Formats: sequence, structure tokens, C-alpha cells
Amino acid sequence: STGTQTPIAFLAVTRSKLIAGLVPQLVPDYAATGIERVYLRAREGGEKADAVEVRAWLQAIDAFKAHGIEVFPDCVGRLGPILVHAGAAGFSTGTDFFRTAAKPLLSRGGGGGGTPVSIESPNGWSDLARDGEDVAALAPCPEPGCPVGRRDADLDDLREHRLHTLDRLAQEAAAQDTLRLVRSLRASGQPRAREWA
Repeated sequence: STGTQTPIAFLAVTRSKLIAGLVPQLVPDYAATGIERVYLRAREGGEKADAVEVRAWLQAIDAFKAHGIEVFPDCVGRLGPILVHAGAAGFSTGTDFFRTAAKPLLSRGGGGGGTPVSIESPNGWSDLARDGEDVAALAPCPEPGCPVGRRDADLDDLREHRLHTLDRLAQEAAAQDTLRLVRSLRASGQPRAREWA
């Protein structure tokens, strides 16, 4: 029914089912449909993942790859570059929201009132509060034309900075060997990044 287009599936599981190993069990059934690409989301999961969740993501990616299916983890924020290094074809994230997948399937409320937009750190494995002490010593962003670290940046600048930082990290992670990536994560000094290492 897809004609010449790529057949795609969207799979959403809870974090607990991801960790329990449900996704690798489902892969043969998905592969039997002829899909070539899957967008995988784990509710309550994402960039705040612990080592157990990261291991489950890696197992899910390996299972889909073994069947020749591209995997795009969804709503994973800065965990995305790690998963790209592990074989994901890419990942999706938002700048402020959709960096994790919320537990509820639907939101009853309106917008606004969320956490303030922060600044993605130069190493990319954490963020900094805009009014924090570390901001004054922030190194300029390596992205040409990015104002972050060179002058005051507005909210749109900070959002764009987040996306090109994650893009840079994903490209670097895909190109580097695992030992170098692990060293980068450990050197970041961030507890979550060290756990991922």
C-alpha cells in the first residue's frame, strides 16, 4: 500500500516495557509487515535515561537493525547522539519540550509556565541555567554565526543553539569510535553523561 514510498511504523512503549525487553520481542512481527523505518518512543523515557534504560534502547536498536529496519528514537534529547553512535539512523527532539516523552498520552492543560529555556553547554552533555554563574565563562559556540557565548542571546538563539549542538554531537558520535565517545562523556563531569558512558 505504500507504493514507491518508504513504509514506516511508529511504536510507543512505556519505559518499563522498554526495559523489560518488549521491543526486541515485537521486532519480528514489525519486520514481517515490510516496514523499513520505525520511530520508537518510550513514554517516561528520553534524555534523563539511566544506564538500564540506555541498555534497553541499545537492545531495541540492535533488534531492528538485525532485521534491516532503520530506527529513529523519538523525544530523546541529548541521549540522541549516543543512540546514533549505537546505530540509530537519527533521532528526534524538541528545543524545550519533546526531549523526553511524558507519561500521560494526552495533556489536559494549555501551554506556558514551563521551565525556563536554558543554555546547552559547550560540551553538549548538559545545560546551564541562563542566570547561573557558569554563563559568564561560557566559551563561544563553534557553530559559525551562533551568538551563544559571544553576546546576549535571545530565546530563539538559545533554541537554535540547542539544535545545532545536538546535530554536531550526533555527527561526532557517529564518526568517532566508542572509546573516544566514552572518554568525552566521562570528561564532561556530568553525572548522567558518566552513567551513559
